[in-house]
Amino acid sequence: GGMPLVSGSQAFVLQVSMSGTTATLEIKLPQGALTLQNTKLGGQVGGTIGAVSAMSQAAGQVNALVDGVASAINQQHEAGYGLDGSTGNPLFTIPSGGGPVQVNSALTAAQVAAAQTLAGVPGDGSNAAAIAALQNSTGLDPNFPASTAAQAWSQIGAAFGAQTQNASQQQSQAQDLLQSLQQLQSSVTGVSLNDQLTMLLQYQNALEASGRAISVGLNLTQFLLTNLQ
Repeated sequence: GGMPLVSGSQAFVLQVSMSGTTATLEIKLPQGALTLQNTKLGGQVGGTIGAVSAMSQAAGQVNALVDGVASAINQQHEAGYGLDGSTGNPLFTIPSGGGPVQVNSALTAAQVAAAQTLAGVPGDGSNAAAIAALQNSTGLDPNFPASTAAQAWSQIGAAFGAQTQNASQQQSQAQDLLQSLQQLQSSVTGVSLNDQLTMLLQYQNALEASGRAISVGLNLTQFLLTNLQ
């Protein structure tokens, strides 16, 4: 019921496709792509696909956390005022289509919004303190509504570590199973047919000898019974 990848002079192409954070293996056919079920994949191919999905998922969680923290800092920064009286300036640039978060290159030192009011006294750093206090705020990342940024980071790392440990255990179990099967194969294929045939002939000879002994015993018993009457 399978499909050959090479048939005559025609060879089909295997390719990895990403759907969100899930990696799948596809076969490119003239009629379109045939997606293989990840649950049906095993061995190195299945392990690689699973690893790609796990790493992609972890990367997606990290990116979402970074975007959430950067957005919260931007919101607080835009509410403050810089030394030049400017306001509404973001501290970070967050690409809408994904990508690394960077410090706003257009922001000048005078536009860093450390003060919370336009009429703030010199040295007012109340808005900077509010930005620093975000480290104790929960829900910066919607995926972890009850966690601070540091707690969310720890949970992401712990989840990825658990997946890695589980994969390592599965690999160890698979290696143990393979070793057991190889030993079983050796025990079966290592049987000598000549030895088994010799033992079978020995059993046959012993059976024939036992049959003769029983026959002699019966004849002797019949002789004694006949002569004693």
